[in-house]
Parts: sequence; C-alpha cells; structure tokens
Amino acid sequence: MHPSASTTSLTPWYSKHSLPLLLLMVLLSRLVFAFIVWKINGPSGFISRDTDSYLQPARSLLYGSFLANGSFSLQGMPETFRTPGYPLLLAPAVFFGHLVLIAVFENLLFAICSAWLLWQIATELMHDSRTAIWAVIFYCFEPIGFLNCLKLLTETAFTTLFLAFVWILVRFLRGPTYSKLGLAALTLGAATYVRPVSLYLGLFGVPLFFLFLRTLPWPKRISWAALFPVLFALTLSPWILRNSSVAGLNSFSSIPDSNLYFYAAAAVEAKLHHRNFADVQKEWGIDPPYYFQIHEEQRAWSQGKIARFWRREATKTLGAHLPTYSLLHARGCAMVMFNPAISEVLRDLGIYPNFGSPISTKLEQGILPTIGWLLQEYPLAALLLPALLIQLLLYYWLGFAGLRRLPPDTRAFFAGLIVYFILISGIPGSSARYRAPFMPLICIAAGVAVTQWRKSRKPVAIEPAMC
Repeated sequence: MHPSASTTSLTPWYSKHSLPLLLLMVLLSRLVFAFIVWKINGPSGFISRDTDSYLQPARSLLYGSFLANGSFSLQGMPETFRTPGYPLLLAPAVFFGHLVLIAVFENLLFAICSAWLLWQIATELMHDSRTAIWAVIFYCFEPIGFLNCLKLLTETAFTTLFLAFVWILVRFLRGPTYSKLGLAALTLGAATYVRPVSLYLGLFGVPLFFLFLRTLPWPKRISWAALFPVLFALTLSPWILRNSSVAGLNSFSSIPDSNLYFYAAAAVEAKLHHRNFADVQKEWGIDPPYYFQIHEEQRAWSQGKIARFWRREATKTLGAHLPTYSLLHARGCAMVMFNPAISEVLRDLGIYPNFGSPISTKLEQGILPTIGWLLQEYPLAALLLPALLIQLLLYYWLGFAGLRRLPPDTRAFFAGLIVYFILISGIPGSSARYRAPFMPLICIAAGVAVTQWRKSRKPVAIEPAMC
C-alpha cells in the first residue's frame, strides 16, 4: 500500500476538512455565551466603560465634515487620544442604529478570522494540521479572547490584524520578498490605527532581520531591516500629519502621554504618600471636565501642548523615583500575565458592577486580603478563580514548552512579541484584557507542545527483518 494512502486512512481527522468544523465551534461557543450574557444583562452586558469614547468619534465621522476640517472629535474638540480604526468599524453599527447587534456580529467575524489565521500560522510553521487543530481548540476556550469577543472594545479587531501581521512575517522569514515585507508593514499599521499599543513594533523587525536572515548577504539584511520601519512609519504618517495640523500634536496619539501622567506618575504619587491610586487620578483630573477646573490656564491650550505638559511632568516624577516606579511596573506586568479575569466573568454573569472595579481598589491592601474579600462577597468566585488560574497556568506551561520546539527564528519572534506586550501593557491599572494580543501565540505554541507530546507517546513500529 502507498504510505500516503495508509496515513490518510489512519488519520482522517487530521485533515483540512477539520478547519470548517473548528471555525463553527469558535462561532457557536461565542454565540451561546452571547445569548447568556444578553439574557442576564441585556444590551448593557456588551458595553464597557471605554465604549463611549469610541462611539463619539464614530458619530463625528458619520455626521461631521471630516474631509473638510479634519473632524474626528470628542466633545467638540479634535480627538487625539483615540485613533480612527475602531470608530470606523463601529460606524456601520451607529449608522443603522443597531449598535450591539452589528458590533458584536463584527467581533464574531473577527474571532473566526483569528481562528483561521491561527490555523494558517501553525500549518506554516509545523507543516502539520494536528498542531493547527490543537492551536484553534486552545484559542476557542481561551478566556480573554472569549470574553472580549462580546465587548465593544478594540481587542478582538486588533488581535485579528495583529495575527495577520504575524502570519505574513512568518512567511517572509521563510522566503523574503519585498511584497511580503510591504504587506506586513501595512497590516501592522492597520492594527496600530485600531489600537496604538503596537506603535513601537515597527522597530522590532530590525534585530529580527539582522539575526535570523543568515542565508542572505549583509547588504540584503540591512536593506530589509531599514525598509520595514520606514514602510511602517509611512502608514502612520497621514494621521501624525492630521494631529499636527488640527491639534498641534506631533505624534500618532496622546495615549502614551496620558498614560505616563494619569497612570505611571499618579501611581508613584499614591505610593509615596500612601494614598489611594484612584483618588490621586481623580485629583489630578483624569475626568476631562474636572481637569480644566484644576488647570484653568490650559483651556486655551491645544491638545498637543497639553500632552507635552503631561509628558514633562510625568518624566520629572518618574525620573526622581525610578526604583519606586520600576516595582509598580513589575507589578503591572504580573497583573497582565496572571490576572485570571475573574471580574470580567462575574460581570458577564450579572453579579459584579458593570462600571468601576472594587477588586482593583481592594488590591492595594494586598493579594491575600483581596482574595478573602472576593470569596466572601462573591461565593461563585471560589469555583471560578482556581479554575481560571489553573487554565491560565496550563496554557503558559504548554506554551513555553512548545516555544522550545519552534524554529529558532520563530521562537525569537514569538518570545519577543510576548515580552513586548507584557512590558508595554504593564502600567499601573493594567488588566487581564491587555494580554489579548499574545495569548493566540501561546495557543499556537501549546498546540506544538501537545502534538509533539502525542507523537512521542506513539509506539514505534518495528518492521520484521528481511531474511
């Protein structure tokens, strides 16, 4: 019998015909949970406290004169905090008046696309559909991607675009071409327009291309390494020019400046004076109307000038207390990695406040007192907390075991991306949803680990000796 025919008959499940079933599993699992959330909470179950900050710019895109005067506004002022990617995606939902229905439908499509991209990346790396199957299964039941799929937030759309960038760049590392490099830069730029957290990833290709395109001569490697950040910067330049023109801000977004001032510096101030972090944020004016009551002189300032003030003041505070902030940032990184997202689950089940987070306030008293309070106030957490934490640790254990079995260039690529998102998201006040971009990479690596483990468990057939 031909070997390929034998293999096909023994393992019919491990074929590309599994992909439609897996995509259907991803869709149905999220549809069932969406129905549960809707029955418990109604439409409010799909809304986050940040949702309105995307809806208002979306309305300005629809009903303002964007092309005439650069109107991408919030409360009548040019918007520089949010970027236009996600408001553009929300625009159809706003236009047709079915906000939750259309926006959640878009998220479901993005989730299916993410699962398809996981399949493509895993197949490209390992040339084995079994690895791809396990990667999609892990993704289907990964809590952060699962929960965020139902929220009107940027995470689901950003993750899909980010995975498209990963897929294209993995293919580029296998066979470098200018078209793949340009498409990777364009896709990463599109993801950054949705969520600026990837703003500094343009520089990530420089060491990657230098170190892992070893089969190419040095001039070629230098040209790839120089071209990628240039192409990425070109995708962002139209919005930078827009911000400079309408708001005096010579950067892509004011989010980094705001985070430095209202999160990093405010956390240091709270730590030094033994105060509540949220109280310091309110006192410093994290709520826009109250901010101008504190800083009357800034009412006439441009957004760019205000952002430069935030950065200058925050840099002074952080520079004077760098060891203190380093510990706070390390704690934030740990929260991104190990927060089991219990508050998100309880909120979707209708037994936790939709706005505000009592757990975040309690955390300032320490981990153990917070856990004791949580179990007393929300008994269901006694079951959910250990289950979610064990699942997360299992994903990490399998993921890091699988990373060791990936090709060296891909291993470095994945590890660098994971570390990047942990470090850049580890600001004080960080939450579990900030690990949404890198968990699919963990799922791929976990799929590699399971597949290799199953292969090693199979008995080796010994052919009879020829007489």
